[in-house]
Amino acid sequence: YCLRNLKIWIVDGFFWVLFVITLGFGIYFYKSGNFMTHLTEILTPLSIFAVFLTYKENVTQQRKEQVNSEIDKILNTIQQNREILNELVDFANITKADETLSITKFHLWICEHNDGKIEKEADGLCKMSKNGKKIRFAIINILNAYEKLAIGVYYKAIDEKMALDSMGLLIVRNYKIFKEYIKHQRGVPHNKKDAWEFLEWLNKRWSKKVNFN
Repeated sequence: YCLRNLKIWIVDGFFWVLFVITLGFGIYFYKSGNFMTHLTEILTPLSIFAVFLTYKENVTQQRKEQVNSEIDKILNTIQQNREILNELVDFANITKADETLSITKFHLWICEHNDGKIEKEADGLCKMSKNGKKIRFAIINILNAYEKLAIGVYYKAIDEKMALDSMGLLIVRNYKIFKEYIKHQRGVPHNKKDAWEFLEWLNKRWSKKVNFN
């Protein structure tokens, strides 16, 4: 992507230099009284420049469509997994309340319990119930979708303004909801040190830009 951007900048620079040079010659010929004589020499590069501007506009529009398509895919993934959580744990009310999901509540959702105690596997992790596996899978899918967006913004593969306008509020609110879970995944016994680090970066970047009204 960076190489593609470099090529675009080089092409942009070339045509802007061409435009400035052409404009300079036009002014020179106009002042010297030879403007009409050299009109063809002036119009030819200007025509090339006009074609370039049209091409650039088309490329920009195609890029917007590609970004919109990618954002739509991310939103669809999030919505599909939110529906699973809504069915199993009434996740919609948690989102509306804008509350942080505690690890205690998370373990209550996914782990099997015996006499009020969490049952453990041999590796020390909790033994998950059938619905618990679905819940955990849905949460990870949601966080991974947000992480995908954050990576795209970080590496400038996704236009940040477009992403902020369409998903800024979702990023900030959902990071708040899942921040304890993210912290839990990074610690013992999971030890996923870099879990959703780009999402964390994007949340910090967008927190002051999002309008909650």
